[in-house]
Amino acid sequence: HGGGGASTRRRVFAAYGLTLVLLWTAYSAWTHSNIFRSSRLGAELEDQRPQSWRRDVSLPVVAQPTVGTPALPEALASALRSMALSSGQARNTSEAVAAAGSRRGAKRSTAVDPCDPMNPFFEPRGEVQRDFLRETHHYAFGRAWSLGRDIFEHLRSRGLVPTDVLLDFGSGALRNGVWLIPFLQPGHYYAIEHNTPMFLAGLHYEVPLHGLQERRPNLYNNVDGSPSLGHFGDGRVMFDKILAFAVLIHLNAVPGLKRRVLSEFAAHLAPGGTIFLSHSLPYSTRALEQDFGLRVSRHERQPCRWSVSTNVWFELQKLANISGTP
Repeated sequence: HGGGGASTRRRVFAAYGLTLVLLWTAYSAWTHSNIFRSSRLGAELEDQRPQSWRRDVSLPVVAQPTVGTPALPEALASALRSMALSSGQARNTSEAVAAAGSRRGAKRSTAVDPCDPMNPFFEPRGEVQRDFLRETHHYAFGRAWSLGRDIFEHLRSRGLVPTDVLLDFGSGALRNGVWLIPFLQPGHYYAIEHNTPMFLAGLHYEVPLHGLQERRPNLYNNVDGSPSLGHFGDGRVMFDKILAFAVLIHLNAVPGLKRRVLSEFAAHLAPGGTIFLSHSLPYSTRALEQDFGLRVSRHERQPCRWSVSTNVWFELQKLANISGTP
């Protein structure tokens, strides 16, 4: 009986192994078929693109364009310069571009205008870098690019109107901006971003791609990490809405930075304005009231429609703007 049992077990194991082999073979064939189908579809789509477009994206990536590269169309270059602010602010952005270029191996050590095709973030002939065309910046922060629409729709549901002046603090590559900029009146969108590659992806790719230059967004790359809002209008700009999505939760590493950011928010929040924070409160409600003059007026969880997630929102207003407070 013992020999018969061992023989049965061997047959069972052999059948199990054969089943695994057959399943793996079928899976491999299915995967190969999908890859082939995707490749064929990609080739068909490529054939449908304009010849000039296919030629442009096949350019080799270079860190240092050659002298004599044509400039961007002047209208677009002027619009980008105005969006990157002026004088000291524009130089600040230029220095960031030059520093990034040196890290990529560029030999130029002088500051480069962010709209100059000589800067390392542009291809020869003034064309956009291939990394931007691949839209790798859409995957930089771990959540879907479509989250920007969820955020935009939430702000609209909470009273955002085109006449509002809005600050997008930690704007990234304009994931929110591509929705907010065309909705708001020209010049009413302000953004600060510390990450220079993300900032440039928004400025040099998302803005021209969506035709947003005519909306005159105000974009600033705070490469020094300063949370100061004095870069806008010499500090005189007041905001009806301040958005800080998934920003304050990352500021704990720098002592005092979170406190400085909230102080700037409170100082530049217009009467009746609202600060929108996500994830969690930076301080207790008591500390927010005593130290910053801000009170939590609303707290909610928002299931996202366009991305698989749920956002937690806190709305803050100045104490004097909340009914029942002195």
